[in-house]
Amino acid sequence: WEPIDPADLAATESTIQPTAGAEIIHDRTVIKESVTEGFFTRISRSGRIKIFTEQGAKDHSVVNVISFIERGRISGLRARVIHPDGTINELSSKELKENFVAKRRRSGQQMDVYSIPKVEPGCIIDFAYRASKETIARDLRLYLQKNLPAREIRYEVQPIEDWPSYAPPLYYRRYTLRADEAEFQKVGRLGFEVTMRNKPAYVREPLSFPTREYLPVVITHYMPYRAVTEEEFWDAMAKSTYTSEKEGIRINRKVKDTAKRIVKGAQSDVEKAEMLFDWCRAEIRNITDRQINFTEGEKEKSGEMSCSKVIEEKFGSPRDIRLTYIAMCRAVGLDARTICLPDSDYVFFNSKIANTLSLPRRGVALKVEEKWLVCRPGDLFLPFGMVSRQESGFKALISGKKKGTFITCPKLTHEENKVVTRMNLQLDTEGNLQGTVTRTLYGYHAYDLRRKIYNKGKPGHRNLIKKDLETRLPGVLVRNPQYSNIRDYKQPLMLEFTIEIPHYAETTAKRIILKPSIWRAGRVPPLKDEKRVLPIYFPARTKEIDKIRIRVPDGYAPERASSPAPIKFAAYSSELTLGYSAEKGILGCDYHSFKNPGAKPRMRHAAMTDAAVTDPAVQPPGQTPGQDLPFKTFRSLYSLESG
Repeated sequence: WEPIDPADLAATESTIQPTAGAEIIHDRTVIKESVTEGFFTRISRSGRIKIFTEQGAKDHSVVNVISFIERGRISGLRARVIHPDGTINELSSKELKENFVAKRRRSGQQMDVYSIPKVEPGCIIDFAYRASKETIARDLRLYLQKNLPAREIRYEVQPIEDWPSYAPPLYYRRYTLRADEAEFQKVGRLGFEVTMRNKPAYVREPLSFPTREYLPVVITHYMPYRAVTEEEFWDAMAKSTYTSEKEGIRINRKVKDTAKRIVKGAQSDVEKAEMLFDWCRAEIRNITDRQINFTEGEKEKSGEMSCSKVIEEKFGSPRDIRLTYIAMCRAVGLDARTICLPDSDYVFFNSKIANTLSLPRRGVALKVEEKWLVCRPGDLFLPFGMVSRQESGFKALISGKKKGTFITCPKLTHEENKVVTRMNLQLDTEGNLQGTVTRTLYGYHAYDLRRKIYNKGKPGHRNLIKKDLETRLPGVLVRNPQYSNIRDYKQPLMLEFTIEIPHYAETTAKRIILKPSIWRAGRVPPLKDEKRVLPIYFPARTKEIDKIRIRVPDGYAPERASSPAPIKFAAYSSELTLGYSAEKGILGCDYHSFKNPGAKPRMRHAAMTDAAVTDPAVQPPGQTPGQDLPFKTFRSLYSLESG
C-alpha cells in the first residue's frame, strides 16, 4: 500500500465537490497484453477513497471489481480501512468474498460488488486486485469519470506490438471521446498512459442517455482489416461479410423449387418476401428455441448447414435460417443481403469509430421498389419488417461485393408501438374496487415482454406484475393473470387478470372521493427536480392509452367533475379526459400520452403523472405556457355525492 497522507486523513470535505459524501483520491489501472504460445491479458487495479459523511459511508463502503475483459479471472483481491484515529483494518480476499453483494453493470461494464465493514466518516478505503485471461482485450472502454469526484484517474495500456506469425494479424486502434482535458503519455510504440485529474462525479438523471454515452472515454480495440480511414474499414467489413457467407448461400434446384412454391400467388415483391419469412419462421425449427427438444446430433450440425439441408431437415441455427431465407429470396428474384445491426444496449453506434463489435447483430436487408426493408428471420419473436428497439433509429451496414451501404434502421410509429390498458371496475360504498384488467401490447413493448416471458417463464413474470402493483396500490390483490399470443408474433401480446383494491377511495357519510386514473396511481414522477443537466431521452416513440370504466354505487353521481388541461410538448404530451354516463351509472377516465425520442423538450421539469400544467398564477407576464416555468402537479379527484 502507498503511504497515507495525513492531510487526506484529516480532510472533512471534497476539494472538488464540497457536498460529495466521498471522494476518489486515486484510481489506477494497468493493462498489459502479451503473446508467447498464446494471447494473455493481465490487469492490475488499485484505488483509494476518502469517506466524508454518513451517507458516503453507506453508499461507498464497497469494492467494485471490474475485470475489463469478459469473464476475466480475479485474483489478489484485498482491501483495508484506515480509521480517523490511525487504526487499520486489513481485509483479505477470503473476508471480502464472504461479503459479496451482487453483480452489477455500470456504464456498460460488468462488475462484482463486495461490501467493506466498519466504514465511518473520516475513513480512507484502499483496495487492489488483479484480473487475467488467455485472450486479448478486443474492446476496451476506459472511462475517465466516475460516480464520485476524483482527484486522479489513470490508465496505462500496453498492447501487443509484434504480432506472431502463426496468427492472422489484427490492427490496433485508439479513439478518445469527450476527454479534451485528459493528459496522455506514450508508452512503447503503441501503448499509452492517460490521466484525468480533479473530475467531478458524473450526473445521473431519470429519462436520460445511458451514462456510457456522455462520459469521457478512451476506446481501444483490435480490428481485422488494414484500413487507413473509417470509410475503408466499413467497406472492408461489408465485403468480408458478403464473401464469408457466399458459400452458405448456395441456390440449387431444391432451394428454387421450394421458394417458388411458397410465393405462388404473391402479388408483389413485398408479399413474396413476407411469405418466405413466415414459412421460415413456421417450418424451420430454431435451435435456440428452448421449448423444442433437439438431439445432440442436431445441435452439432446446426450453424454450418447448407440451405438445401436446412429446408430438408427443417431445423437450423439463427445463422442457418438467415442464410436460407436470403437464398430463397434470391431464388425468386429479390435482392437480399446480410445486414450488420447495432445493439444500443451495448453501445450507441458511431460510424466514426471503426469497430466490428459496434455492429454485433445480423439480419436481412431486402431491396424492394428502391427501398430497403430489414427483417430478422432467425429471431423467435420479431415480425416481418421490424427490428428491435435496440436497433431501430441507428445506422446499420448492408454487405456488398465491393463496398457496404449504410441505412438507418426503421422506427415504429406511435400507433405501432403502444400499450392499451382497459379496466372495468365496480366501486362499492366502502371505497373498494374490483374488476378485470386487460393489457394489450404492440411493437417493441410486445417484443420485449415476449423475450422476458421466454427468459423468465410465465410464473416468474406474473410475480413481477403483482410486485409492481403491490408497491403502488397497498393491499391490492391480483388473481389469475393469463397471457395470450406469446408465440403469435403477428398479433399483439395480451395480459388479462382480475384485481381487487380495498379502500382505494376515501369515504364520508355522503361522499366518495375517488382518483379515477387508477393505472397511474402511486407512480413516482420521474422528473421532479427543479433543474436538469442532461437532455431528456426516450428510446422509442411510444403511445400509452388507459381506458378505465368504473360503475358507481346506486344513488351516487359526480359533482363538479372536470378534466385537467392537457400537456403538449415536443418530447412529451399527455391528456386525461373524464366523463360520466348517468344512464349507465359509469364513470369514465381516458388517458393518452405520447413520447418522442430526439425532440428537444421545452420544459425543465414536470411531473409526468396524471397531469402537469403550468400555473397561471405564477406565470410571468408576456410568457406563454410551456417555457421554463414552475409546474404545479395534481391528481384529478371525483367527488361522488349520495342522492
